[in-house]
Amino acid sequence: MAPIVSMVSPTREVRLEVSPASAYVDEEVRICLSGLPPGQGAVLRAKTQDDENRCWSSHAEFRADASGRVDSAKQESIGGGYRGVSPMGLFWSMQFTGEHADGRAMFAKSDPSANAVTIEAEVDGRVVGSAQLERIFLAAGTRTRDLDIRDGAGVETAGGHAPGLPQG
Repeated sequence: MAPIVSMVSPTREVRLEVSPASAYVDEEVRICLSGLPPGQGAVLRAKTQDDENRCWSSHAEFRADASGRVDSAKQESIGGGYRGVSPMGLFWSMQFTGEHADGRAMFAKSDPSANAVTIEAEVDGRVVGSAQLERIFLAAGTRTRDLDIRDGAGVETAGGHAPGLPQG
């Protein structure tokens, strides 16, 4: 996926780069914003939906380095859903944003298809770049099946439960 290009000022070209454009959920994604004035504040946002069509989002605040660049893998988030350096912070800090969000919701994923995630870069309250990536849950050709683990798996010991399994 080609980076999205937009303008912050008539003399600067701002580029949002997200790579790779398609990545496994356990694979690091690189999110970089370049072309900013040194020290410029910027917000990176991530949005997706789970398999129940519920919206999840996150954001992190950064300051451009001396070369006018924000790199979420190398720079510290100074605000938002997480603080510190975390290349995948925008993903693990996502929160359910629905009407009944209570901080305890679980991301619903029952379909093995990939999830689309939209990344936006914002400067001074204005969106200056947007890109979409695909988060893959299963490799091509992977077969899945449900497991039926019965109480004690049919094996009993003198204590009445299967060896190695907690009672209850």
